[in-house]
Amino acid sequence: MYDVVALGESLIDLTECGVNELGIKLMARNPGGAPANCLAMNARLGGRVALIGMVGDDVFGHYLEENMREGGIDTSALIFSKEYPTTLSVVSLDENGERSCSFYRNPSADMMLTWEEVDKGVIDACEIFHFGGVSLTEGPCAEATLKAAAYARAGGKVVSYDPNYRETIWSDAARAREELLKAVPLCDILKVNEEELRLMTGTDDPFAGAEILKAMGPAAVLVTLGGDGAVYKNSVCSGRVEPFRVSVRDTTGAGDSFTGTFHHCVKGFSAAEIAVLDEKTMNRFVTLACAAGALTTTKIGAIPALPSEKEILEIAAPRL
Repeated sequence: MYDVVALGESLIDLTECGVNELGIKLMARNPGGAPANCLAMNARLGGRVALIGMVGDDVFGHYLEENMREGGIDTSALIFSKEYPTTLSVVSLDENGERSCSFYRNPSADMMLTWEEVDKGVIDACEIFHFGGVSLTEGPCAEATLKAAAYARAGGKVVSYDPNYRETIWSDAARAREELLKAVPLCDILKVNEEELRLMTGTDDPFAGAEILKAMGPAAVLVTLGGDGAVYKNSVCSGRVEPFRVSVRDTTGAGDSFTGTFHHCVKGFSAAEIAVLDEKTMNRFVTLACAAGALTTTKIGAIPALPSEKEILEIAAPRL
């Protein structure tokens, strides 16, 4: 059995990491991809996890597979494509550690996974099935992702969804909104950030937006607010968790570590039980998730920056 199985991209984040003696910017080869990041966070907390996806049969793809295995992610359902390359994301950081990404995936391996290639047995063996919006942009993987989510839900799995909106990989915002909203009724746990909330609901108010999204079917809606903490809502309570103040170096992977930690917290709960978790429990789970997200921003990269359980508990303890 797996605690969490995710379907989606594993990619390389080429992240700025200083300059050489000529003043030319250097780039670090960091493993990333939102679904893989979520799994890596869960694995760091002791979870049993697996990734379904496709990477290129190239130096980057094999590096990612090796890195995931070393990080405790089962890669038996990962396919190597000889036709398409591994996705690259070039990450630029501003003075506050906020990132901007340029994707090289037109097409790339993660987009070309078909429903026939998805290992259904791995989904059958999980408690939580997770997917993200990058897989919904185009290519066979868009159909495969929606079918996998429906398959998981029909099998009684808790289904988790992160729209993970990236403007540069969508043809236009209207199409992105339509496709990202299409997946909401398939999930039990929905995690969105401020930009996604605005795109999908038309409001900047996290409580009002969470209410709109909750009405579409999820058991719980989580709204991450960057340096302003997070808002949560299920069927019986809603609330806000204040941010943890840290020295930010790189925000890459913060939302994914939040999601991975929340997955770890709700291990063993059904969708129906998540919908009625009391305020104290929801606040505790989201506090731990916020702590993980904050700590991730204190280091460069996504997977390499993920905190340990000890680090999360140390920073969160005064609030629990």
